[in-house]
Amino acid sequence: MNTIQKIIFGAVAVVVVGVAGYFIADNLLDSKQKELDTPEKIVADYQDLQAEAERLQMFVDPDCQNRKDVNDRIKEMEKKLADLARRKKQWLDNVPQLPEVEPVILTAENQPGRPGSEMPTLDSDVPPLPEIDPIVTPGSEVPELTSDVPPLPDLDIQVVDDSGKPVEYIPEMPEINTGRPGSEVPTLDSDVPPLPQINVTDIVDPSEPILQITASEQKIMDILQILKDW
Repeated sequence: MNTIQKIIFGAVAVVVVGVAGYFIADNLLDSKQKELDTPEKIVADYQDLQAEAERLQMFVDPDCQNRKDVNDRIKEMEKKLADLARRKKQWLDNVPQLPEVEPVILTAENQPGRPGSEMPTLDSDVPPLPEIDPIVTPGSEVPELTSDVPPLPDLDIQVVDDSGKPVEYIPEMPEINTGRPGSEVPTLDSDVPPLPQINVTDIVDPSEPILQITASEQKIMDILQILKDW
């Protein structure tokens, strides 16, 4: 083996060892990060990167006198942001799924009813009700109308006004309410208190990690876009 072959063989060996060492170190870092990575740690790293972007925006001259340094810092923060996005996706992918629930299909046989609304079943061994003669109290009999009952007399009602002139008699009809009791539409008075205001924070907790991550991520992207425009 001559000198040139030894040099080539040594260079190839160095490259192979370097690549193998890189992959081994990368795998060790990934496995360590998987064990130690938590939503709280991701939130803290997002907030640190947001603070770094805000400091850069504060000290950068809009005239871009140090344009190269600013571009290098922007590229560095974009790499950190992409790494944080990867960690966020990895965390969300490992969130346990909700259990699958079979939908209940209601039919005529399994419709849920109120307690006591079930139809009782009559067994064949239930004794029949005893026969009871009807009890008639005095005065409860229906009277029979015979043919010798005289008819009611025809009444000729005449109504006259103050001058004594007869006018047509129109009987007053009582007011008829066709609605059921309580079916009237109530009138809202001015002293009715308004509905209470619902605060969104009472429904969604702003301290949730995913909300903090989303807010910091959007803020960082907005600052980087402003710096790029400058």
